[in-house]
Amino acid sequence: MVVAIFNYDFSISALCAEIIFIGFFLGRRKLPIRQNKIFLTALFVQLVVTVADIASSHMDNYYYRYEVWQLYLVNMAYFISYAARACVFFQYAMTVTYSTDQNVSQWIGQLITAPFAVYCLMIFSAPITSFTFRIEQDFGYQRGWGYDALYVLFFFYLGATLLTVLMHCRKMSRDHLVSFVWYFVLLIIGNYFRIRYPYVLSMDAFSQMAIIIIFLSLQNPDFYIDKNTSLFDVDAFYAVTHEWNILDKSFCCYCFYIDQYDDMRNIYDVTVMNDTLHTIGRWVQQNRGHDNVFYFGDGRFVATGSSSEALEDFIMRVEERFQQPWKINIGEVRMGLRSGLMTEEVVSKCPTQLRELLYFYFSEDFNENKSHIVLDDELLERMQRARNVEKALDRAIKNDSIQVWYQPIYSYKNKCFDTAEALVRLEDEELGRMMPGEFIERAEKTGQIIVLGRQIFRKVCAFISDNDLKSMGINYIHVNLSPIQCMNEMLVKEFSSDMKLYNTKPSMIEFEITETATIETEEFQTNLRQLAHIGKGLALDDYGSGATNLNRMIQWHINMVKIDKNIVSSFFEKGDLTVITDLVNMFHNQNLLVVAEGIETKEMTEMAEAAKVDLAQGYYYSKPLPEHEYIQFLKDHTV
Repeated sequence: MVVAIFNYDFSISALCAEIIFIGFFLGRRKLPIRQNKIFLTALFVQLVVTVADIASSHMDNYYYRYEVWQLYLVNMAYFISYAARACVFFQYAMTVTYSTDQNVSQWIGQLITAPFAVYCLMIFSAPITSFTFRIEQDFGYQRGWGYDALYVLFFFYLGATLLTVLMHCRKMSRDHLVSFVWYFVLLIIGNYFRIRYPYVLSMDAFSQMAIIIIFLSLQNPDFYIDKNTSLFDVDAFYAVTHEWNILDKSFCCYCFYIDQYDDMRNIYDVTVMNDTLHTIGRWVQQNRGHDNVFYFGDGRFVATGSSSEALEDFIMRVEERFQQPWKINIGEVRMGLRSGLMTEEVVSKCPTQLRELLYFYFSEDFNENKSHIVLDDELLERMQRARNVEKALDRAIKNDSIQVWYQPIYSYKNKCFDTAEALVRLEDEELGRMMPGEFIERAEKTGQIIVLGRQIFRKVCAFISDNDLKSMGINYIHVNLSPIQCMNEMLVKEFSSDMKLYNTKPSMIEFEITETATIETEEFQTNLRQLAHIGKGLALDDYGSGATNLNRMIQWHINMVKIDKNIVSSFFEKGDLTVITDLVNMFHNQNLLVVAEGIETKEMTEMAEAAKVDLAQGYYYSKPLPEHEYIQFLKDHTV
């Protein structure tokens, strides 16, 4: 019998690549999660397979130089590690897809490893049964009668891995699915060459290529690291806490963020803010380590700990450090701090919505005037309330049940109510009547405001079309716009289409934009200029609550200014009309009409008239009214 000469050139190349790859992977920061641990295990199993493949092939080539027991030992190592490679990658696929909880995962893992355990026993019995191979004194290595069981077991695990991926493909991204497809293709091609050319050791090279593809798409640690701070990002936080929840591990979160981050970003340029974030990130790593602090973007950080007590020292150091300036390339900058401690009890009540809860905390002003607070059940209640409001909005939008009420506006010149402001109202079957400030704010944050705003506008157009408002002395209706709406490039086209649909004259609509909501973008400002031309004009609401200057009002073609009720009440309570009068005169000099908001008493309306204000709006004249009550109000007050 001719002794087969194995060619292991491909395996030697694969071995060199594996050693470099493992060294690179070990040198990178990795999340402390099971997926990374199993992947690292797979790398070492692949290394063992390659070493065992080369060693066994070399010794089988020169079998006459070695003892029989040595040949048995090295070949056993190869066959067992070859099967282990497929088994480990099945376990990896299960981890990636999060297909089971801990108990089910253990049960499936034990069931699926049973064939591997049986196969190992058959390998160990080879000296007696010659199941997979046998070693003959005169001829060395020879295949056994059950040699093909190796391929059966390999394809069993490959099929189990494929089934796992297919069962959970909807949870996986397209890139991850494509990576697994290439993984399967490479392993199938590798096994084909191994079966077709058994003495050319090419399978190790194909396996290594499959591992590299998995690394590039799923295992690259840089995917989870924020570039500015060099801390793990929000996706890393989700991956870590998801596993902790599966393991029922108790932990708490310390949330801290740069106070007034958006303002700081406007004050400083991008380079300064990036340098500051980098400096903060470096300090955090030095004082807390890499694995326990995550960056959520926009100056927001989350540190995790096994208990509140475990985070006390870090919390104290963070608060002390933020009292000092941060040294960056250009000098020093100071940043304010707001923070909150989410205890283990709160975390345990919402394990699957933790990331959403943290974003909710960051987006809401929970701290108010306090630099540090403890987040308790109030946070959960407010988030649940916000969810319920969003659901109520969904129902109202779906059923088109949003109501539009109208608050009359009095004209001092004409001595009558010649205009009104359209105000939205929502009464939900579950939550009852809701304040506009609550559901409008949620609609803006969720994006529902786009659909909601158009429904409101259509109802106003329909109301104007269905009622002869001109005969009742009404010249036009004020319609409020959200800044989010004004970012919609289709806004003007949609509103023009709606006015045509309801045969509403553009001169009957005056749009209002809140001063605090103005945004410095080209799309926003273009929409304002166009809206000023398609309707009666454009009013600036709540003047005095923001920082809009006269030049900007001229650029936006503002034709009316509504002075914020807080400004009005502040000066009227003092009985000092000087400032208000000067303000009104300034606007009149620019041909702008002036409305005083928040008029609630007879004395206030007399003072507003004395200050030469053009129009007045407030509860002294009327509260907002439903459509039918507003029509009756006009009939009762029509001159």
